[in-house]
Amino acid sequence: MAFVTPMIGDVIPMPQSRTAQLIDWVLAPDWLTVEEAALLSGYSRDLLLWLIEDGGVDTNEADLVEKRSLWEYQEALNLVSSWKADPPLDTM
Repeated sequence: MAFVTPMIGDVIPMPQSRTAQLIDWVLAPDWLTVEEAALLSGYSRDLLLWLIEDGGVDTNEADLVEKRSLWEYQEALNLVSSWKADPPLDTM
């Protein structure tokens, strides 16, 4: 079996148990199907549909998810989840 180097924009199937790496994000197209977005983000299809409905990520007329908005959503979520209260809430 010959190894074929993927081109930018090629969809690379990933098993559900594999965590997406930065290279997966780089090689993914700018607009993703819900299934592709689920593979990249690790979110379930149902959660992504809720995020789309709630306006958490951007979509186009074809209901494709913008990769950049998905990345920005995850970055914002990571930032908020690492916030520490100043002073800590348990000392107030």
